[in-house]
Amino acid sequence: MEATALKLRYRSIDQFAEHCRQLKSGRMFIPTEMPLPAKTRLLLTLILPDAPRRITLEMEVLEAVDRKSGAALKKPCGMLLGPTGELEA
Repeated sequence: MEATALKLRYRSIDQFAEHCRQLKSGRMFIPTEMPLPAKTRLLLTLILPDAPRRITLEMEVLEAVDRKSGAALKKPCGMLLGPTGELEA
C-alpha cells in the first residue's frame, strides 16, 4: 500500500517540541478540519522553522475525528498518528 505524503510546517520550535513529547508515548495528535481515514499510511515530513533539515516519519492514522464527531464527543477534530517505521532525516 502506498503512503500519502503530508507536510507539517511548524510555526515555532515549541510546537515541534510538543509533538516530540507526544511521540515519546508512541502517538502524535495533529489537529485538522479534514482528517484522513483511520489506517491511512503517511509519509509525514516535519518542517522546522528556520532550519534547512526536514524529518520524515512513516506514520499511520490510528484514529480520525471529523468536525461532526468531534462536536458530538466533545473532542477536537484531527488525527491521532502512530509510527509504522523508522525515522529518516
